[in-house]
Amino acid sequence: MIPFPIPGPKIMTLGIRYVEESPSPADYTRLRRDAGWPEMDSEVSARSLGRSCFSVCAFDGSELLGMGRVVGDLGLCFYIQDLIVVRAHQKRGIGDAIMRRLMKFISEHAVENTYVGLMSAVDVEPFYHKYGFTTRPTESLGPGMTLMWKWDALNDRTQRGL
Repeated sequence: MIPFPIPGPKIMTLGIRYVEESPSPADYTRLRRDAGWPEMDSEVSARSLGRSCFSVCAFDGSELLGMGRVVGDLGLCFYIQDLIVVRAHQKRGIGDAIMRRLMKFISEHAVENTYVGLMSAVDVEPFYHKYGFTTRPTESLGPGMTLMWKWDALNDRTQRGL
């Protein structure tokens, strides 16, 4: 049971086909590049995409327009990852259609008090608010934290005895 209504599309995505599969590493790299995100090693991408709990790709014909995936432990914790729509096709409802499918998957596997997290790009928080997500910090939740793993940071921490 979804604890809030999943919004419907504001804009029709007529002609767009949604497929429950991961993109190829090459397509994933293209989407990340279009979003301005750092490129990842293709072997790491292939391994990571294959370990997703659930993935959705949006196609116009054979052209990949967007994707989203869920990672986690299929019970206590889910994380929405890599919700990307190519810039030329944004504001057409594709991101909403992908997000609705991701949230439906989570609703079918979550239990009471399951944690569902994500990291929002700057100024995209309102998109996620309509799905029930809260911008942090709040009075009861801290600001949240992240770490972008860098080998130099690891070596520095190791040298400092951490």
